[in-house]
Amino acid sequence: MTTTKDQFIDESVLEGLSKEELDELSEYLDPDNRLLPASDRMPPQTDRQPTGPFDRERLMHHLKKEAIDTPDRDDFVPFVKKTRGKVYKSQQEQNQEYLMPLAEPTMALDTKSSGLDKEFEALFDGVDEADLVELASELGIDDGPIPVSKPKKADSKSESRHIYSYMSSTQARHFPEEQSPRVNVDEIIQRVADDDATLKQLILNNQEDLSAEKFKDLCSALKDNRRLKTLEMANVKLGDKEATLLGDVLKVNIGLRTLNLESNRITSKGIKAILKALEDNPMLEELKLANQQMGLGAGVEMEIAKLLECNTVLRKFGMTFRANGPRILADRYIMRNNEIGQYRDHLLLIYTLSTSYLPPVLLFTSSPLIYLKSSYLPQVLLFTSS
Repeated sequence: MTTTKDQFIDESVLEGLSKEELDELSEYLDPDNRLLPASDRMPPQTDRQPTGPFDRERLMHHLKKEAIDTPDRDDFVPFVKKTRGKVYKSQQEQNQEYLMPLAEPTMALDTKSSGLDKEFEALFDGVDEADLVELASELGIDDGPIPVSKPKKADSKSESRHIYSYMSSTQARHFPEEQSPRVNVDEIIQRVADDDATLKQLILNNQEDLSAEKFKDLCSALKDNRRLKTLEMANVKLGDKEATLLGDVLKVNIGLRTLNLESNRITSKGIKAILKALEDNPMLEELKLANQQMGLGAGVEMEIAKLLECNTVLRKFGMTFRANGPRILADRYIMRNNEIGQYRDHLLLIYTLSTSYLPPVLLFTSSPLIYLKSSYLPQVLLFTSS
């Protein structure tokens, strides 16, 4: 059963009201009708007659006069002019405050400035100065200058007395800069060119003697080297020209496993040259190119990440990507290379154990990598990225 608003209205009550009562009732009732304008929903609430046409200037003058004539209310809290917050001081003023000379050390403790009552002044008569200094430092009395006495001269060290206040400080210790070990670059280049079997790791980090001519000689020696496994040249001011030379080296060198070129001046051009050269290099497993002087944009980072797709040997790639897309793509390719490397190492181990009497013949191509057992055996192991 539904109820409407009309069922709660008793019309018999309205029929017994007079016209004056109905008019009085209409002044307090607002008909619930949204279609009516506001002027028609409620009748006028005043019986006064209009005094004349609307005059805005006269009204503003009247309001201004009323505002001036009306006295202000008294504030419950009196106004006190004071500075709120921290007062701004220039750097020069702050430095002057820090460089202000300290007060001269006093030889006796002023009991009045320390906040002690006069009743206890008699207790400190005849007390040794060192005991007063120790007592003041333990109590944390900061109202007056802290007394500091000079060490007394004595015949032995045991009799000498040194009194220090809690405001004393020690002199800062200066440590010399750690110098990187210097190497004979010419001798190193000659050993690389001779393919020295004892030279497995070459560290040239922070070397200032590595000039452009010596770097060219080093790159020429690396092209025919097969024994060097690790090459580190961090913070040696390498640019795009040197990175291009290293790219030419990586195209023919199959001995390097780790290459560190961090903290240099290589831009996107040099990085792309190195990564493109890795398409023909089947041996380099770790490459570090982080912390270069020039920043890279999101578009360039995506191009660098896509260059890793053609390489299935690189397992560690040290480079900072600021954008999420290139970082995720590079991580995906490096994880893929690690899985391929583990699978390749596993099959190579099985193959080596099964044919231990005959070493395998390795044929390296850009993609895929083929292992042949021998010329007279037809068995072939094929490793692809799939």
